Amino acid sequence: MAVAAISCQGKNDSDSPPSLKALSSFVLVPAQSPDSVMLLFWRYEITRAEYWEEEGAGDHPVTMITTAEAKAWANTRGFRLPTLEEWRLAAQDGKGAAFPSRGALDGKANVMELGLHETLPVGVFERGSTRYGLFDMMGNVWEWVEQKPQGHQFPPPLALACGGSFAQSGDDLSSQSVRLMSLGEAADDLGFRVCVDAETWIEKEILPLWANEKNRASISASFALWDPSLRIELERRMRGHVSDKEFLQEIAGRTQ
Repeated sequence: MAVAAISCQGKNDSDSPPSLKALSSFVLVPAQSPDSVMLLFWRYEITRAEYWEEEGAGDHPVTMITTAEAKAWANTRGFRLPTLEEWRLAAQDGKGAAFPSRGALDGKANVMELGLHETLPVGVFERGSTRYGLFDMMGNVWEWVEQKPQGHQFPPPLALACGGSFAQSGDDLSSQSVRLMSLGEAADDLGFRVCVDAETWIEKEILPLWANEKNRASISASFALWDPSLRIELERRMRGHVSDKEFLQEIAGRTQ
């Protein structure tokens, strides 16, 4: 088993603006189609410390949270749960395949074969991270996802979760795995992560911070962790409504 401890950026930087700390926890993922938005996904499952806003609560994913409670936490902070389709796309390897592929989770995820039968701190399995830099998309805890109004193929009152947990066999999991839950239900192997519209959020929350010189190094460091091709696509999309050329160049990684 190859396990590497990964520190979560920004968690202990109490002097940073909330949006700057959030940026350090986001990674950029592709749009579902040319007409849909690019998204920022939380790099890790939301931790107990983040959910309860208590640093000492720890870096294990928060569990025993209903879908309504997860949505409320996200909405209060300007975020949301990903849809089923968005979550599945983010969990892929960038080539349309599930990542990791079915039956390939050995040493890459906290699944039943590991034998722990409990959560681990988020970000432990570096080899199981996706191309876009997301950790624990497979295993550790199931993650709540949002249904579209039409209910997809799973009609209400069912609630959906993706990704599997420490209680599932890795041989049975892929990015297509779905757990059907009742509304109001919670479990000790079920948590969540959040996402947000990349263009809108960056323009509203990060562009104003760019004007302050002391924030620029942190912003640049967060951008640098994103997939280079996605950074270029995001910059292209933002040109029409953002006039700060230096900021756009920073997004694309083209600074001189």
